[in-house]
Amino acid sequence: MGHHNRHFAGDPYANKGVWGPPTSTANFCEEDYAVTLYIAEFINTLTNLAYIYFAIRYPGPRAPSKKGGPTPPPSWKHPDVFSISLWVLGILSFAFHATLKHTTQYGDELAMLVLGGALLQGSWGPRSWVAGGVAWSITAAASALYLKTGQILHQVWSFQGMILVVGLRTFYLILGDRTTRGKPALPYPTRVYLVRYTWSMAALFFGYFLWHVDLERCSVLRSYRAAVGLPWAWLLELHGWWHVLTALGASLYVRLLRDLDP
Repeated sequence: MGHHNRHFAGDPYANKGVWGPPTSTANFCEEDYAVTLYIAEFINTLTNLAYIYFAIRYPGPRAPSKKGGPTPPPSWKHPDVFSISLWVLGILSFAFHATLKHTTQYGDELAMLVLGGALLQGSWGPRSWVAGGVAWSITAAASALYLKTGQILHQVWSFQGMILVVGLRTFYLILGDRTTRGKPALPYPTRVYLVRYTWSMAALFFGYFLWHVDLERCSVLRSYRAAVGLPWAWLLELHGWWHVLTALGASLYVRLLRDLDP
């Protein structure tokens, strides 16, 4: 059961926060307004700073060469579509978890589609007008469908479809014939390294598993949190770990795409 049909409303302070009672269709396992009446989900909100951190920490258009050379400028000086999309996701997800309003929920979920569009463009050619046009047309269509129907499953399926296409494209860029694209062939050891790097990066999406545990075993997690008390209970806010791990995974993935230079 996903967050489109599981809800954890009715917490003792849920109706006392400065943002008013939650109106979002998604409400996660963290107890509402338990830490401060100014932030609905304290840990789920603050962990979104990981997206912003990695957006700022990104290097410029290409990662530094393993053979040395000048270090690219940080992305806050030369932002690109990757860093901007991750920064937007961090800001809008922060607003959603802080307020638990339906309007901010839309912002959070549309920002995920924007990140998917950025990865699509990056995997097919970050400097190609055609790739950019197709990627953002898909993003716009998926966003329009979600806004029209209001069905979170449409957003989930669209985002997962984008990530699947990007993943398949990435393996093609590593294992396919680069000479057909006017690129020098990758040596076999480099291909092995990149495949291993891709899988190690994908392992960070273990956060997606934690996201589901947070939903499906909320009562158990809440009992454990009550037993250990603060601040250790914060380590069991698994949706927050989803934010941190996916932010790290996205940053590594973008670096891989920049090194592959589609």
